Amino acid sequence: MKIYFFCALLTLNFMYSQNNTTSFGMKDPTVDEKMYGNAEPYEQADQVPEFKGDINNFRTSLINNLDVKKFNKAEKKFETDLNFIIEKDGTVSSIEAKGRDKAFNLAVESAFRKMKSEWKSAKYSHWQVRYHVSVPIFYAQQTSVTDKNLANSFFGVRKVNTSQIFQHVEQAAEYSRGLQNFKKIIQEKIKEIPNVYPFTMKFVIERDGTCTDLKIFGKDENKSEKIKRAILPIKEVWSPAKIEGQTVRSQYAIVFE
Repeated sequence: MKIYFFCALLTLNFMYSQNNTTSFGMKDPTVDEKMYGNAEPYEQADQVPEFKGDINNFRTSLINNLDVKKFNKAEKKFETDLNFIIEKDGTVSSIEAKGRDKAFNLAVESAFRKMKSEWKSAKYSHWQVRYHVSVPIFYAQQTSVTDKNLANSFFGVRKVNTSQIFQHVEQAAEYSRGLQNFKKIIQEKIKEIPNVYPFTMKFVIERDGTCTDLKIFGKDENKSEKIKRAILPIKEVWSPAKIEGQTVRSQYAIVFE
């Protein structure tokens, strides 16, 4: 009996330690797999990487390492997008320039490697994450490179708070079949309720397009609750709202008269 009791205590202690670890927030396994970045299709990180040096001089330093002799002969502007990944330990990998001129692409890649740039990695919450950088690079013999605003633009727009529910957005959420069709779906659900009075339906459209936190506002509290029960669940999926190109949670209201 004593041995059995001791084993039971060990089992309970193990279960508690597992639950305790979870309650305090274990690291989401998807964090290790997910790539963040400053351009689509990547999601912005909570904390962008930091360049160990003056980020405003990044392009100037790159051009200084660029072998420009062959490009000075051509009277045109050379452009490419320099892509690379800042790893969790701050090292750089997957360097690739993407532009129309292959020679300029190779030259930019070579110049970037010569810089031997050092970085502090990006973070999601307090976890270090991989971060994909895409930055436009251009060169023309008669063009001076200025980077006065680079510090504000290098890593793209700052990440929008993904937990906040926004009432004002740049791009409103949309139902693919149109608002009137969505209203018809709701009206079909509540048609059995007698003497339905005018009401306002408010809900949250999540970042994945699902609808949550339904509230019904009207004169009769009991009838409002019946309408709410009749409407739920809302299975229709919306295209979520956006702010600065980032999907956000938003509040939506529909008036039924």
